[in-house]
Amino acid sequence: MLEIDKNTKKKIVWLTADYFIDVDIPIVPKLAIKYDIRWYIIKSKNSNIEISTLDGAKAEIIQLPYSSKNPMLIFTYYKMLRIIKKIQADLIYVDIVGFPFFHPILLQIIGPKNVIHAAHNVLPYNGWPNKKAFSTYIRYVFNNFNNFHLFSKHLLNYFDLKYNNKKTFYAPLSLKNYGDPGIHSNEDDRVEFLFFGNVKLNKRLDLLINAFKALPTEVKSRAMLVIAGQCDNQEYYRQLISNDEHIKADFRRIPDIEIPLLFARSKFLVLPYENVAQSGPHMIAYNYEVPVIATDIQGFSERVIDNETGFLFEVNNSKKLTEVLIKAVMLTEQDYSEMKEKLCEQIKSDFKTEVILDKYESFFDSILDN
Repeated sequence: MLEIDKNTKKKIVWLTADYFIDVDIPIVPKLAIKYDIRWYIIKSKNSNIEISTLDGAKAEIIQLPYSSKNPMLIFTYYKMLRIIKKIQADLIYVDIVGFPFFHPILLQIIGPKNVIHAAHNVLPYNGWPNKKAFSTYIRYVFNNFNNFHLFSKHLLNYFDLKYNNKKTFYAPLSLKNYGDPGIHSNEDDRVEFLFFGNVKLNKRLDLLINAFKALPTEVKSRAMLVIAGQCDNQEYYRQLISNDEHIKADFRRIPDIEIPLLFARSKFLVLPYENVAQSGPHMIAYNYEVPVIATDIQGFSERVIDNETGFLFEVNNSKKLTEVLIKAVMLTEQDYSEMKEKLCEQIKSDFKTEVILDKYESFFDSILDN
């Protein structure tokens, strides 16, 4: 991308919720080379999300004084959006869910024209909070705004069929880089499987634990399952794990500084989810060139080439997962090396930042040029 005279740059207001900050950090600073971007990060009340680095970019952080469902938040949104309206931006990119107040106020003050909504949530599933009300809110957003960013190809296809009068584009989540793991080595020669991230029912950690425990003794002796992530129901999973010495559970929010080594030491990230829109841990794994074992649902099958760049198994099938874990443990060093080589080729063609930036720019320009 070439540097453009700031006086000729199109003006974009970029709104990022703190819970999506890792999505936009790799993107916004680089797009700011071409566009005049005013970046606002909306920080939730009582949020513990780290906003430690913005890759050298400048952003104004707006602290919300009330919880998301407090009606007093309406007045905060009104004030904030009135100020943003005065900027007279050519485009407003909204990476905020804002349930239940934000988008109705955005529609009233800014209107739908030249607003792009980052649609992380499209199809309702059991992991959604307040599923019925949240689904209604999402449909309201889809029906009342015009331009949408989808992060998965299968969700783009679904959205285009259901809302065929909307303008859409697909760009996946960027690779998520938490820094260099440095010089490291595994404690032993065991194949380390990693489950990472907030533990929710739809992510089926229970399935993974049971599948891992079912490994034949001679295979399990060569394997280790590491569970790392915040969990609201620790006792349930600890009972499933029991006294299995081949499973290590670290139920807490993992600080950013610990993430690189956690992934670098793992042979495979395991994603046994029963449904997904897009997965942040998946993009962390790809950043550190770690192959993925995942269910064969569309959100994963479009990113994992079975038996080439990783493994897929039948969703909600513990027996099939056990079979795949056995296959992963029994891979020769040469086979694993070839899998990583193919994964690196896939990452370079599909998930490098430059590839993703081109998708953003093409869509933005298609709106700005009209």
